[in-house]
Amino acid sequence: MTAPRIQPEEQRRLAALYQHHILDTPAERAFDDLAQLAAGVTGRRLGFICFADHDRHWIKALAAADGGSTGAEASRSISRPCPVLDGMLRLDLHGEATGAALAASGCGPFLEALGAEAGGGLVGVPLVGDDKHVLGAVCVTGVEPGSSPDGGAAADRLRPVARMVLDAMRLRRHVAEECTVRDALARHRTDLQREVETRTRQLVKTREEIVRCLARAAEYRDDDTGSHVKRVSLYVLSLCRALGLPPERCRMIALASTLHDVGKIGVPDAILLKPGKLTAAEFTLMQEHVVYGREIIENLSDNDDDIGFQAVARPEEANRADVELLDVAARIAETHHEKFDGTGYPHGLSGRDIPLVGRIVAVADVFDALCSARPYKPAFPLNEAARIIRDSSGTHFDPELVAAFDACFGELCAIRETHCDPETDADCDDTNDAPAVRRAA
Repeated sequence: MTAPRIQPEEQRRLAALYQHHILDTPAERAFDDLAQLAAGVTGRRLGFICFADHDRHWIKALAAADGGSTGAEASRSISRPCPVLDGMLRLDLHGEATGAALAASGCGPFLEALGAEAGGGLVGVPLVGDDKHVLGAVCVTGVEPGSSPDGGAAADRLRPVARMVLDAMRLRRHVAEECTVRDALARHRTDLQREVETRTRQLVKTREEIVRCLARAAEYRDDDTGSHVKRVSLYVLSLCRALGLPPERCRMIALASTLHDVGKIGVPDAILLKPGKLTAAEFTLMQEHVVYGREIIENLSDNDDDIGFQAVARPEEANRADVELLDVAARIAETHHEKFDGTGYPHGLSGRDIPLVGRIVAVADVFDALCSARPYKPAFPLNEAARIIRDSSGTHFDPELVAAFDACFGELCAIRETHCDPETDADCDDTNDAPAVRRAA
């Protein structure tokens, strides 16, 4: 047998009801209190709030006037039709229908489920939504012994309660919609955060690759340096940790240090690749590599606007990290040849006027140069190189950095062993006692 087709008007009514998402929900104190209020203001034994679904009437709240238990919680869905609800659009609900008439209409099981005597009468007023559709009803039933039922008075007293129920339904719906929107926004924020984190990781990886490529480009111009750049960055990382700097700061300074000699790109080959000692004039030109390095790095960010990079959407965190990285790299490139006693170049800075990152890289750079074999000098043994570093405390190097050097000397030796250049540094161990031939650089 085919189920009867739901008429368009009934479909619209059901749609209005379903928008409230109230069917089959747990009991709520606000509606229970309103059901009790309905019974109290009408002098009836029982008040209830119910909603008319397409094939049942569902009770949202059920309460006795005295607040006692109704015992009908297990029967909140009534499958048989109830004229109080089913006929709302065509029956006058402001008057009272007797229990006998309701029973004759098939509502006996409904009243029995409510625990109300059939002879007590039932009065209900409709719950009419904003779109004029009847969603349900506020009803009362049961008359105290010795009193005469007055359906009209009861209906008048129920109407304000019905308005309060509708207000509670609207508030409930708005809260539910707000929660839905809030949940959607929270999910959207989470998705955006994940996207930002993913994009930031990609940018960080790209940035680091660009920095390393630029460092390798400078390194390839100098046949003598080999793995110098990589070792220096690892030495710097160990020194930063020995100083107690935050992990992310240590990592950033180590990455920035790979560009410490990028300015050598601007030094003529005749000077950069000269196997012997530089003349005073040549040494002056060699010193310019620190200025070239600063200018190259500063221009990495300055040129972005010229080619439209400012239009590319980038996470703010990545932008800040790029600016800081390039700033640190530029300071390192410019100041890693300054000396603590003020005799270095290019500005003759002294003491704490030399940026900390420059003082750190100065120790790492000189240590690696001492331990590395060059056409103009053999490699110093590690212990001899360490002695020279210690002897230069307070003159070439910051004493605090020399102390950090001593604290992580074992790590530096391990790095040297792992990343030694086999072709040029085969003798960079403590058995090599060959005298050093110092180069003016």
